Amino acid sequence: GQDHNIRFDYEYGNLLFGASSLSEPANLFMEAITDMEMLELPITVALDGFRSNFDIMMAFEAALSRDHRKQVEVQIALSTMIGEERYRWFCKNYGALVDEIPQNYIASFLGVQPQSLSRIKRTIKEKSAS
Repeated sequence: GQDHNIRFDYEYGNLLFGASSLSEPANLFMEAITDMEMLELPITVALDGFRSNFDIMMAFEAALSRDHRKQVEVQIALSTMIGEERYRWFCKNYGALVDEIPQNYIASFLGVQPQSLSRIKRTIKEKSAS
């Protein structure tokens, strides 16, 4: 109903940045589809690490840059494509999740109604059958 999914991540070892500001707490709900361990690192701990070890700061900066690039790519795709193109893009980039997560989450992420996603999937299936 009211879910608004803004991101999916499924690659082992990725950092998940939950706030647009490093000085404010994240207001996000995170859910895993498999058993996993998640480590939450307060920014104060990270900042202490940055001050004491330049390599830690460089690794964090590289991870933050990768995450930012990925999220920009997602936003460009979702804002410039029509529904069917968005779903095909999702399947290409998140194919491992298509059958693993509820379809209403995918619809929310793609910015379409669940009924529209069902029609899109049916249309794609019909096109591939002909």
